[in-house]
Amino acid sequence: MSLHVRINATSKSIGEIPGALRDLASYAFAPNLSIDIALIDDTDKFHDSNMNHEIINEYEHLYFSSGYLGFKISPPWMRDGCATCQRQINGLPHGIVLTSSGDLYSCWDSAGQSNMSMGNIHTGYQKGCFERNWVQCGYMSSIPRSLFTQLRIHCLCAAADGRVMAEKRFSRAEKLMNN
Repeated sequence: MSLHVRINATSKSIGEIPGALRDLASYAFAPNLSIDIALIDDTDKFHDSNMNHEIINEYEHLYFSSGYLGFKISPPWMRDGCATCQRQINGLPHGIVLTSSGDLYSCWDSAGQSNMSMGNIHTGYQKGCFERNWVQCGYMSSIPRSLFTQLRIHCLCAAADGRVMAEKRFSRAEKLMNN
């Protein structure tokens, strides 16, 4: 069994995430976990006015820690290539966010906003709502797309560095045990 875990990161929650990662790593199913840490910056319901370089550095370090702990890493999409809102089939948007109340939304950023619903699971898509409300991740963000692209590269490198550091640590421990 593989399991994909998405952790939402804001300037308020980012300090708690390392503990959550350590907790997840302690479970027997940890090698089958894929971690996606989603940086939440601006939506209609939430604006993170504390987003700064320090938070971005902490976010990048979370990817290092995830790699170090041995998790599979889902690259941070952040407005580019989101599997939910930016995937297309035959040139048409494809993907859906389903809330616990059964409402349908085009992306994580619009989920939960009643004026952005595109229908519900019982009645399906409402054509007028679909055309009016289809948005993509980051549609409210004030952070430039180019910064997200750079951050994605840095996070993937940090995760790889974390894996390398963990392998070196385990290799040294193995050598000590064999001597």
